[in-house]
Amino acid sequence: MPRYGEVNWEVGACKGAPTNLFYMVEENRKISEWIDVGILRRICGGCPIYKQCLAYALGNEQYGVWGGMTTQERNAFNGRAPYERSRQIIIELAPFGISITDIQEAVLEYQANERSMEDEVTD
Repeated sequence: MPRYGEVNWEVGACKGAPTNLFYMVEENRKISEWIDVGILRRICGGCPIYKQCLAYALGNEQYGVWGGMTTQERNAFNGRAPYERSRQIIIELAPFGISITDIQEAVLEYQANERSMEDEVTD
């Protein structure tokens, strides 16, 4: 996974947006009555760095929508949910321009970097 400083956040589609909404959708479920997570996913789906954002968030962020995925969805791709849930997430994200290929690339980048960091610690 990329480190925070390795991602060019300046070109993120959410730059200038009220980013607290990306957290509030999960932290305060009543907000979800007024704000559809789909709006946030539309921002993420059109973002030039959403794969890097997702790869970063898989290993570093416990809250909020990152790379178009909520915390529960990211946890599903970290092997913490049944396969059927992962499949459902892929279907839900497709209309927002977030493809299975992009998700797989982000997960693979996260896993590869996770392994290389483990190797650094054991060396």
